[in-house]
Amino acid sequence: FVEFAQQRAASVGEDDVEPTDDYRNWRVYSEQSMSRILSAALETFSENGYHGTTTRQLAERSGLSVPGIYHHYKLKQDILFDLMMVVVDELIERSRHALAEVDDDPRAQFDVLVEALLLFHMNRQKGAVLSANELRKLDPEYRVRYTARREEQQRMLEDFIDVRGGGFLAIGGGRAFGEGGWAGTPLGEKVKREGEIDGL
Repeated sequence: FVEFAQQRAASVGEDDVEPTDDYRNWRVYSEQSMSRILSAALETFSENGYHGTTTRQLAERSGLSVPGIYHHYKLKQDILFDLMMVVVDELIERSRHALAEVDDDPRAQFDVLVEALLLFHMNRQKGAVLSANELRKLDPEYRVRYTARREEQQRMLEDFIDVRGGGFLAIGGGRAFGEGGWAGTPLGEKVKREGEIDGL
């Protein structure tokens, strides 16, 4: 899946990389499949932060030498970017498979999309938190590329609001909107929408 993420990262703004079937069973989670370096990065970045982690620590955690790390990655920044892309790509692919599993009923689509998001954040909490916390640590070019990928997930919600209805939506509960300064704000004011569905 790391190779898949790298292909996706190299094609930002294009749609020429076929989605993976690795997450067809999108509700099923097992140990995350990553290289030794990315696994070590997930742990050490989570514990110490990106700037608080040295290449030597990554080498020790992954069981490689420092030259071994540099053989695969020229910069620590490259490791952070690959790690964050693996995290967001898994979320996107699980969400896509969830939506593909149901018909055009908007309630069913909304239910599986929210379920996919919740399951991901429960089972991949460390990666999700790290991606949110370390986004500003990415170099500008990498940040643009990562944000473009993350916006694919946002567009799934936007599509639901645009085409399938509006109304109040607060994934994460009232505190999520309150902490973001959006307390009591209908999502329709943050995301363009057209039309409504009765009772939704």
